[in-house]
Amino acid sequence: MKKKLFVIDAMALAYRSYHALGGNIRNSKGLPTAAIMGTATFLERLIEKENPDYLLIASDMPGKTFRHDLYQAYKANRKPMPEDLSVQIPYLYQLFKAMDLPVLKETKLEADDLIGTLCAQSTDLNTYIVSGDKDFLQLVNSSTSLYSSGKAGVVKISGPDDVMSKFGVTPGQFIDVLAIMGDTADNIPGIPGIGEKGACKLISQFGTLENIYKNLDSLPNNKQKEKITHNKELAILSKILVTIKKDCHIPTNWREASKMHENKLLSDDLGNFYTEMEFRTLAKKWETRKTGEQTPDAPAKITGKESYRSVSTRKELEILARRLRQTDSFAFDTETSGLDIVQDTPIGMAFALKENEAYYVPLTDGDLIDVTPATILEELKEIFNDKNKIAIGHNIKFDIQMMLNIGIEIKNQVADTMVAAHLVNPNLNSYSLDSSCLFWLNYAKIPTASLIGKNAAASMLEVDFEKLVKYACEDAD
Repeated sequence: MKKKLFVIDAMALAYRSYHALGGNIRNSKGLPTAAIMGTATFLERLIEKENPDYLLIASDMPGKTFRHDLYQAYKANRKPMPEDLSVQIPYLYQLFKAMDLPVLKETKLEADDLIGTLCAQSTDLNTYIVSGDKDFLQLVNSSTSLYSSGKAGVVKISGPDDVMSKFGVTPGQFIDVLAIMGDTADNIPGIPGIGEKGACKLISQFGTLENIYKNLDSLPNNKQKEKITHNKELAILSKILVTIKKDCHIPTNWREASKMHENKLLSDDLGNFYTEMEFRTLAKKWETRKTGEQTPDAPAKITGKESYRSVSTRKELEILARRLRQTDSFAFDTETSGLDIVQDTPIGMAFALKENEAYYVPLTDGDLIDVTPATILEELKEIFNDKNKIAIGHNIKFDIQMMLNIGIEIKNQVADTMVAAHLVNPNLNSYSLDSSCLFWLNYAKIPTASLIGKNAAASMLEVDFEKLVKYACEDAD
């Protein structure tokens, strides 16, 4: 079985990470870190998931390339790298060094050309080009695939059959397609007026750009024939510009340098780098690898020592209201008849003012003794209207809307733990309260499914009241 080589297009990954994470994440020193964090997380996941035998980085060098010598306008209309991304580039190289990953870069060449040469030299391996750049499709063959990552971590691996299926041409012919359609991002002219669809049809019919010019009389469309005839020099130049080189000089020891082993991710330099960048999750992951402590402590659960109680009488309501008036902030959660933000309404509210203590206030007549839902809302309206208090929730916009549905406008300042969790770590798969408690607190809260099953249409109104009190109070706590 062939061994696996993964080669990373460094700048493509940096840009992707920068834009995917919003480009505005900074550590406490004010350093933008979206590209660094995204790249580090991606590499960790790639190594964990794919277990590569060889892994290396290919990068562009600053300055002009041989393509600029051929065509001065090459990439002339490309916007400069955003400043908050450019300041991260030196730290990316620090990351690669800390991971002991070799970086290939050469003056006058692009990463594409170094990658093309690696592919030509690694036909005995299964080579994966990690990039979202479709130009690399010209390189795919029986030993080389394009490995592109999409939304939610979905990976697409493209081979020769995928190129033929999507474009109707072979990978080698895809060069000619690119030459005809041009590339606005790189300012490659192509043949003006002919796009991807027309280019694919032409190459599918004639095989190569050169064959089109040998068979101009076979073109049925006179307008298209005129465009092709008048732009021959541009088309030939474009083909040279889009063709990825396969004969660059690269270090002969690249295989030995890129060979993967567990020590690459165990270096103190990598742990120190994660700590310096304030990548808490990655630092924790590194520490787990380093110490060999793979099994975390069992998640905590309700112990029975918590003070979780319902508020069903006028006296209990007055005590809770007085405590809420005296506090600057409170955690708040609604239990509702359903999830429809227009039609559904709260059936109760949970409040927490300190750790291990919470209160559930039902808004259903059958669960109240000497007080009505209307009286409860009137008593609490003043608290919800206090602009000096902070109401804390998880996806609190949902709770705000639910309260609006019963005529209560929350005018407090608000803090949202779901938003906070995303800001601290934008790379998690879920930001539900269950997931966040497990990830940040190592706490396994009562799952909603244990109350209403997996039926999203089921209502909390059907849940045993004592179970609902415990569930709602735990959420607020």
